[in-house]
Amino acid sequence: GKAVPVVIIAGGAGKRIGGRKPLQLLAGATLLDHAIAKAECYSQIVAVASGAEKFSLPQGIRPLPDQIDFQGPIAGLEAALNFGTEMDADHVMIMPCDTAFLPGDLLSLLYRGIGNARSAVPKYSDRLHPACSLWRTDVIELLPEYLATGRRSLIGFAELAQHVTVEIPTSSVDPFFNINTVDELALAEKLFVDLRLHK
Repeated sequence: GKAVPVVIIAGGAGKRIGGRKPLQLLAGATLLDHAIAKAECYSQIVAVASGAEKFSLPQGIRPLPDQIDFQGPIAGLEAALNFGTEMDADHVMIMPCDTAFLPGDLLSLLYRGIGNARSAVPKYSDRLHPACSLWRTDVIELLPEYLATGRRSLIGFAELAQHVTVEIPTSSVDPFFNINTVDELALAEKLFVDLRLHK
């Protein structure tokens, strides 16, 4: 099939972590660097939305400005769907910049699971993770109507798009562990080092 672009949503002020969350360091690299490395495992087409203009990005990584006048992951999704459409892709994947442990095969699991649905959302031990999801680019036609209702939640939009759920196999570290606080960053550092030692 066609390449699936991956868009990292680097929004979120990261107030609980001391600000500028994507630039916080984990095992010697920024969270944004980790996210880009993971995205590049998934796809040759990688972009960064939501505040991309604030960061210097490696060559070949496209910064996507948010088009709509509010913050949050749905603004990043909107930018991602526009980017996917521009790239003539049938699907686009989004992921946050603060999940350093996502499975290496996440995109292929979601892609296998999506079938003819317009959205595939991973589920890990009974929790849905709409911030790491796959979308058919034509779902953008549903977005204006959804936003007009005043709703902003990603899962609400995924429900409107009649998403499928893709079960992710259990692993030793929660692959969707996301880093919001200084303590979580310290824990992630420890997990990261442990995983590296046991590879």
